[in-house]
Amino acid sequence: MENKNKNFHWDESTISHFRFESNYVSRKETKENITLFVENECSLEDGECEIDLIRDLFKIVYNTKKHLFVKWLNSDNVIKVNSNHYRCQCIQYKKAFTLKQIYIYWNSEYFIHM
Repeated sequence: MENKNKNFHWDESTISHFRFESNYVSRKETKENITLFVENECSLEDGECEIDLIRDLFKIVYNTKKHLFVKWLNSDNVIKVNSNHYRCQCIQYKKAFTLKQIYIYWNSEYFIHM
């Protein structure tokens, strides 16, 4: 399966690899690894440059993650307490979380298993 974005085609396994990696390393390190991947594994076609491919893949990796988090945040799994706190519907967590705390929870419990 391929993802198409701005005339660039990315294999789904490539996107999945960098999405998975982004759970364990910083954004900076993910971007460096994407850069190495593009420089060593990608063939440029007419009118393409490496920086465009790097930006495109980086954007896909992080926008996909953001989209999945927002979708989960709006699901029945999360109860919004007020504008700054969320409560997760889990037996082990009966307290309110800040958005940052709930993102860390989602990242470790849900995203890495997708």
